[in-house]
Amino acid sequence: MIEVHLMTAVRNVVLNPVRVRLAARPQDWPWSSASDRPVGQSDDPLRVAPVLAQVERFSDLVTGASAAR
Repeated sequence: MIEVHLMTAVRNVVLNPVRVRLAARPQDWPWSSASDRPVGQSDDPLRVAPVLAQVERFSDLVTGASAAR
């Protein structure tokens, strides 16, 4: 069940620029990794730890509590 939900979420993220007509194909969207996936190539891995280190708690980041301080 979790895998199905994850794949649905990933599909939505990849297809949203096409749905709202910002790109003709997912791989045409400049910030998409869609063009990297079929050929097995990608840029450096996304590193979120340095960004999250700037936030006291991850939940504060996603709820906006950090901005309220």
